[in-house]
Amino acid sequence: MIMKIVTLTLFIIFSLPSFGSDNTKLTFMTYNLGLAHTFVPYAKERRASLIHQLQNVDSDILCLQEIWTQEDREKVMDSLKDKYPHILMPPITQSTVPEAPACRIRDLFGEGKIVSCFKDTCEGLKGDEFTQCVIIKCKDSLIKLKKNRIGCAQALMAQVGKNPLLTILKLLWPFGRPGVFVYEGSEGTMLLSKHPFVKGSTGFKDLSKVSTLTHRGIIYADLSFDSKNFFMACTHLTANLSKAAPYAGSFSGWEEENRNQVSQLIELANIKGKSKIKVLMGDMNAGPSIKSANINGDFEKSYNNFLKAGYIPSFVNNPNVQCTTCNTNNLREINDNNNIIDHVLFKDLPTESNITSKVFFTEKTKIEINGVPIETNLSDHFGIQASYSW
Repeated sequence: MIMKIVTLTLFIIFSLPSFGSDNTKLTFMTYNLGLAHTFVPYAKERRASLIHQLQNVDSDILCLQEIWTQEDREKVMDSLKDKYPHILMPPITQSTVPEAPACRIRDLFGEGKIVSCFKDTCEGLKGDEFTQCVIIKCKDSLIKLKKNRIGCAQALMAQVGKNPLLTILKLLWPFGRPGVFVYEGSEGTMLLSKHPFVKGSTGFKDLSKVSTLTHRGIIYADLSFDSKNFFMACTHLTANLSKAAPYAGSFSGWEEENRNQVSQLIELANIKGKSKIKVLMGDMNAGPSIKSANINGDFEKSYNNFLKAGYIPSFVNNPNVQCTTCNTNNLREINDNNNIIDHVLFKDLPTESNITSKVFFTEKTKIEINGVPIETNLSDHFGIQASYSW
């Protein structure tokens, strides 16, 4: 009798359908590394820990942002290429002001002018401290410069963080036109995959004509995996700099510029991703307000355009929504808002119930500054990993 019960039980167990264990899963991750030298503290010191964490994370696709310098690009790529052999990274290209010299002496020198502010307020400071001084304490001078000579203002802002004397000489040099984007025009993004991209599907949409201060663009590619076809885009859109820097672009402000880029991203996905599952990844610098989770909206109209277009956020099934830029992060200000501006967004899935997500890279790392050990977050952003299973 006992043997019959055991046999019947085993028959029932092995006859049951399998739930979850046999599912096919594709995992996407977006992460802003914050390797913004002179803008985000300890960029050089944090780099080794960031790379180590990326080597240990398990995702099929990585969309990385704020890898601005050529040195950082090479170090990240070289350390990850064995695990992620398929890598897309746009070349560094700069745009320049339309005329030379970019500035006249009277644009820069005199009472209330920007160079006078440098000397009176920020003299003696270096690196991150000098950048913050210029952005915060010389903001009024920058605004005046923008009104009087917009090209000069754009070129000056692109030089923030560099040697002040060399910056002035470059702006006044009559035989060359300086660049208008920080980091020599680097777009700062990288798309990496464990799986090969569909041949002929990869590309880069340049958004330099609708970008101010920072070169923006969209890396895209198709992926065929287990009989499903995906269109993927990786980007880093215009940030909300309304409290940090005057707007010197062609739109009404930072928010309208961001919204235009969102529209171009959605349009690109509609064209290139026709009849495919669409996955948009990156630091969109736009996100929702979720009062129950103490999340503040940022460029919310831009974010809502994704929802209107039918995109589903990765946290759709997550009852414990978390911020990705948080005031608990010690690389941010304690009075900063909590936002979700880093996203993995899906469209045209057979069902949204198979989406799961998690916030990553919230831990701290130990570094040394001038021989003094300190503990810091890995980046001023946290990452998001989102999985779709079928």
